[in-house]
Amino acid sequence: MVDFTPRRADSIRAALINHVAENRRPRRRRALWAAGLVLAGALAGAGASAAALAPAGLFAPADVQPRVPNYGPGPEYVLALQAVGADVDEPKDPHGTLTMLGLSPGELRQYENFRGLSIWSGESRHGRACLLVAHPVQGLLEGIGDARCSPEGLDTIADLTLCSGCSAPDVFDGLPTGSLIRFVLKGDHVDVYVYVRAAYPISSSG
Repeated sequence: MVDFTPRRADSIRAALINHVAENRRPRRRRALWAAGLVLAGALAGAGASAAALAPAGLFAPADVQPRVPNYGPGPEYVLALQAVGADVDEPKDPHGTLTMLGLSPGELRQYENFRGLSIWSGESRHGRACLLVAHPVQGLLEGIGDARCSPEGLDTIADLTLCSGCSAPDVFDGLPTGSLIRFVLKGDHVDVYVYVRAAYPISSSG
């Protein structure tokens, strides 16, 4: 009869663990190698199927249509292009906004005024379309106005929001605080949307 001392039991357990580990390793390699062959075959088959279907037009990529932004039921105003280049009334630029945006004053386009505000657009040296809205006396980024640029493929939008305590009666024409006027550049014109902030409902007591 074999004497199973604690030391002998530990030795047998270690030998079994090593034996199992050594026998499993090659089997796992073979399984992974076989799985790799199956995956490669599947990919090759998929490629062949795609090649076979493409001439028949069965695997042609679907036409991708760009999404059109929806700003509401339509612009309230459309500002036409008025002047280009040397005929443009250059905006006052107390903060160097044109340089910061990469715009040349001699290459700006000017549109119809809107409620006492002047509107310009231009292409920056970085290839971005820019839209400028400013009071002609105050200048760019002074008082009421905005200056925005966007990469190709995206609409260029300038927003004016009536903040609490702001005074611009000619521009916002009695609109409540929080109302928004949005200018959207459309090449040879600028669309204007007016969003009126709804008044808070008056809660009745009793």
